[in-house]
Amino acid sequence: MGIGIYVFGQLADRIGRRRPFWATCWAPRSWSWCTPADRPDALLIGGAVMGCFVNGMLGGYGALMSELYPTVARATAQNVLFNIGRAIGGFGPLVVGAIP
Repeated sequence: MGIGIYVFGQLADRIGRRRPFWATCWAPRSWSWCTPADRPDALLIGGAVMGCFVNGMLGGYGALMSELYPTVARATAQNVLFNIGRAIGGFGPLVVGAIP
C-alpha cells in the first residue's frame, strides 16, 4: 500500500495526475491474479501487487479533486465522492457472500 501511494505521488508530480490515476484501473485485473493463487507465497505477492494498484490512487485523490472542482465546492465534493465510494464498497462482502 505504501509503495503504491509513493509511486503514484511521484508519477503524478512528474507526468500529471490524470494518467497515473487511470493507470490504477488495473486494480480489478490485479484482483484476478490473486484469485487462483493456491500457495501462500503467491497470494502474498499477488496481494502486494493488488495493494499497490488499489491503494496507490488513494494518495492522489486530494490533488486530483483539487484540479477538478473550484475552491468553494472542493471539500464538499471530496467528502461526498469519497464517502459514496466507501458506502458502495461496504456492500462488497455482502455481494461476495451471496454469490453461490
